[in-house]
Amino acid sequence: GLSRAGSFTYNLNGGTLTVPQISRNSGTGIFNFNGGTLIPTTSNSTFMQGLSAADVLNGGAIIDTGGSAIRIAQSLIGTGSGGLTKMGTGTLTLSGTGNTYSGGTNDTAGTLILATNGAILDGTSMTVADGATLVFDSNAATAPIAEGSSAAAAPATGAGASVAAVPEPGTVALLVAGLVAGAAYRARRKRIVGAK
Repeated sequence: GLSRAGSFTYNLNGGTLTVPQISRNSGTGIFNFNGGTLIPTTSNSTFMQGLSAADVLNGGAIIDTGGSAIRIAQSLIGTGSGGLTKMGTGTLTLSGTGNTYSGGTNDTAGTLILATNGAILDGTSMTVADGATLVFDSNAATAPIAEGSSAAAAPATGAGASVAAVPEPGTVALLVAGLVAGAAYRARRKRIVGAK
């Protein structure tokens, strides 16, 4: 994989880069996305993390998962105007907490999991193509990814995109409490109206 000691900067300015993992052993490691396509060789829950910086430049970040399931825990900063395009039938999990690329996110195929609140920048565009799946799931931030697994949801089939939200346990409890309170209010109101 692309893993080096000492200082390095890799510029993906077009073409393709096929690697099992991108990381930094020591020193300074910077990866610049600028229009080239990044392709994983296999599923990997630590595919990109631990770099000094991963920057999305004007050409954007293009990630083709193929049929693999990978996680990018590295924050993807945006000093350029580019966005992120996810290709391939596999799964890409974004679990970085400080993604600031501003060019929007485009899920063209497979499954894209947003596992943290900082996975995409507020106010940027999100496009999900027909047959692709977008999942909001904070539980996927640290959950292992099994090879050949979609990690949280199978890709949608047929026409139309699929968007799924996996609520936090606290959110589920809040929803249940709200439903119980609403039912109690309706029952009380019904008794009061019936008594008149």
